[in-house]
Amino acid sequence: MPDGVTISGNYFMAKIIELQLEDNWMVEPLELWDYSHPKYFNWLGIVTRDENGNYQYNWLKKSNCSDEYFNVAQVKEGDILYAGCKNTYKNHRMVTSYYGVVKKDADIIELISDTTYLKVKKQIESLKEEE
Repeated sequence: MPDGVTISGNYFMAKIIELQLEDNWMVEPLELWDYSHPKYFNWLGIVTRDENGNYQYNWLKKSNCSDEYFNVAQVKEGDILYAGCKNTYKNHRMVTSYYGVVKKDADIIELISDTTYLKVKKQIESLKEEE
């Protein structure tokens, strides 16, 4: 079993990603974001599903400062975030991931990551059941 990975029920729980916050701004980037070229487009938003199963996105404010990333003031524990990076410079490659908010304090946010909304939702629900 790899370090940082635990089993909960039938799901493999990814290790928790811990990022620093300062005045509700992320001061550490997610691994999938790329800031190596100005034509790379990075995003982060809160995602929910309506009664018809359609995804609704609430895009978070991006910082204009080079040492801050996104404002997470609206984010709360249990939210599911959708993040991504698109290379609009060369090959138009796009990388995305879903993150579940496990814990959020004034100076730290803890996330779990997976490939789909439903997988992250199940992980968050199983963490709540364990408490």
